[in-house]
This record gives sequence, structure tokens and C-alpha cells, in this order.
Amino acid sequence: IETTVRRSVKPEMFREAYGSRRGSDEWEALPQAKELTFNWSEDSTYIRRPPFLDTTWTPMKEAHCLLLMGDSVTTDHISPVSS
Repeated sequence: IETTVRRSVKPEMFREAYGSRRGSDEWEALPQAKELTFNWSEDSTYIRRPPFLDTTWTPMKEAHCLLLMGDSVTTDHISPVSS
């Protein structure tokens, strides 16, 4: 998964799609992390690094996409926080 993401997801894709968009003054004033990737907190009870990222995977062959959805589709309604 990581190799495929590294090969296919490029920063330019996000710059083209979102580069010209600007948030509110409050949003823009929020501090920004300096890391290139998310800094997982081991103590967090809300968001944790998924264990499958630490597993060695055998490459899949002939896999197919089950669903390809737009940016407006969320899983907020099934999140424990939103219940």
C-alpha cells in the first residue's frame, strides 16, 4: 500500500486541487506541523496509527477497486465521536 501511494499520490495533485483555496483568518492562524507525515501520538485515545501500517504485506495481484468516491463522502456518521 505504501509503495503504491508513494508512486501514485504526488504533492502536485493537492496543489492543483486545493492550492488556490484559502480558509478563514482563524483557520489560517492555526499552527502548522513541520513534519512531512502525521506525528502519531501513542497516548491518543482518539486517533492512532493503524496496525496494518506496521505489517509486511505480500503484493496483491489482480485487485480491483470496490468503491471510488469523491471528497464529499465521509464516515463521520459511524465515528464513535459523533455518536
